[in-house]
Amino acid sequence: MRTFGDSAAIACYLDVFEPAETVRHRDLLAELRGAITGAEELVDGFALLLEARPGLYGRVAEWVTLERRCCSFLNFALEWPTGDGAAIRLRLTGPEGAKDVLRPLLPD
Repeated sequence: MRTFGDSAAIACYLDVFEPAETVRHRDLLAELRGAITGAEELVDGFALLLEARPGLYGRVAEWVTLERRCCSFLNFALEWPTGDGAAIRLRLTGPEGAKDVLRPLLPD
């Protein structure tokens, strides 16, 4: 378990994954981070804009499925508006302190 700050509500349980899941989680996260085209700071987290790559929506959904297991304090919303080239939008929100956990996901 990895805790953040003084809040016991903010904890990541990285030991929930089997070895193959750890590799898959890492690979999916790398792809997600590489697809970020923008980020919007929200009161309780961030909204990430992602390229509309073929198959990416499904892989982001797979990453969310894994991430929920280790970081159950996070809320996820995955949207893909209509229109050619419309960006995928992933909202990641949570309790106070969640932004500190999410900030490393943001592009430099």
